[in-house]
Amino acid sequence: MTGDQATERRAALVQRLLFVVAVFLVPFGIASAPNIFNDGDTSWHLAAGQWMVQHGAIPHTDPFSHTAGGRPWVPLEWLAELIFAGCFRAAEAAMRPGFGDWPLFNHVLPFDVARAHEELSGVEHPTVWTAERDKALWDALRG
Repeated sequence: MTGDQATERRAALVQRLLFVVAVFLVPFGIASAPNIFNDGDTSWHLAAGQWMVQHGAIPHTDPFSHTAGGRPWVPLEWLAELIFAGCFRAAEAAMRPGFGDWPLFNHVLPFDVARAHEELSGVEHPTVWTAERDKALWDALRG
């Protein structure tokens, strides 16, 4: 693949991603709270929503923490967490036909969504992704 082809594919990915963000994530974010993505626990909420979808239940003990695993947990934001999980699945389903054969597709989708949201929100210096942030996000999302 030439550099121009890779650039074109990346541009198409960004355009589709921005569409998914605009259609699915932005309305929910605006409706629920103006600062929703300033919450450092967004990945945690997404993982909790995915857990609920997988298990068909609302957790009453912490299923994620190494140090607090099994301790009582009151999921006050369960509905928002289910909405996050649904939005993530919709974005993944919309993107997979065009980009699912990319080796890093599953890895970069959450980062692209978060980065696109920051850029659309006018963040002057979008978040720099570090190895630690990468690991923390994937531990939360995929268990």
